[in-house]
Amino acid sequence: MSSQDVFRRDRFTWLAYLMLAYYAYMQATLGTLMAFLRVELGVSYTVSGLHMSAFALGMIGAGLSSDRLAAWLGRSIMFWGGAAGMAASTVGIMLGRAVPITIASALVMGYLGTLLLGSIQASLADHHGPRRTVAFTESNVAASVFATLAPLTVGFLQRTSVGWRGALVLGVGLLALLALGLGRAPIPSVQAAAARAGQR
Repeated sequence: MSSQDVFRRDRFTWLAYLMLAYYAYMQATLGTLMAFLRVELGVSYTVSGLHMSAFALGMIGAGLSSDRLAAWLGRSIMFWGGAAGMAASTVGIMLGRAVPITIASALVMGYLGTLLLGSIQASLADHHGPRRTVAFTESNVAASVFATLAPLTVGFLQRTSVGWRGALVLGVGLLALLALGLGRAPIPSVQAAAARAGQR
């Protein structure tokens, strides 16, 4: 059996798995907390739904620009920048007292979060090569678990003095732990992936 036939979960693999879980948790949390945000802002279901539309619009924008950004900025900046930007945009959702602020925050969250998502998937594919399907399957399991935990966390915290904002704070805390524990794991670069593809 050659080395390419062996699937190895190194530091970057675990970082990618947990970062995808972070993305899934934050995305699911945003959708779940809309019911509570709608009441606080005193808006209709239609207006609250614009937050998810803005998130989706951000995803489309990221899909149209991610290739150029990866070539210009590098995948590592997109990876960590997308993760940090997704966390930072939650501040507008947590503290914003006006609909334009919260909708704009959802738009930014969708854009930067999707840059992170694309970086995770591309990096896993480049890092594991022929065994990428194993990495995709395992990472999606982690994402599914955290996406399931999101509404449970929002509902539980809303019934306490912490409130639904605590669920977003937990997501930001998860990112901080990942940065401290696995932040030095090398992110596969676009150039290295292209060189390996040329050799094959």
